[in-house]
Amino acid sequence: MEEYIDMRFDEYSTGMKQHLAVARCLLSDAKVLFMDEPTKSLDYNSATKLRQFIKERIVGQEGKTVFFTTHILQEASDFADRIALMDKGAVRACGTVSDLKAKIDNPEATIEEIFKYFL
Repeated sequence: MEEYIDMRFDEYSTGMKQHLAVARCLLSDAKVLFMDEPTKSLDYNSATKLRQFIKERIVGQEGKTVFFTTHILQEASDFADRIALMDKGAVRACGTVSDLKAKIDNPEATIEEIFKYFL
């Protein structure tokens, strides 16, 4: 990021602003982090690297708890230990993907099928 150090924040791309928002949330060294769509506006490679950083470094090495929102069902399924499906501000289902598959009695269900079942 050294090449961008003299730029004003409003001149950064949306993706760069997302990276800075994640960096800013780490400054407080909080034990629990809330991230609202941290991969929004990131290209595939950047989003993959960010998810890997969150899972391996923030959660794995530093032992922090991370709550994040996403509208990308597959991201939630692949990335999170537990997911909560929400509709109009209410939690409709919560658990691991395996737990949710068991609740609908379909071990082969896709995340999209789980979502449709509970919503």
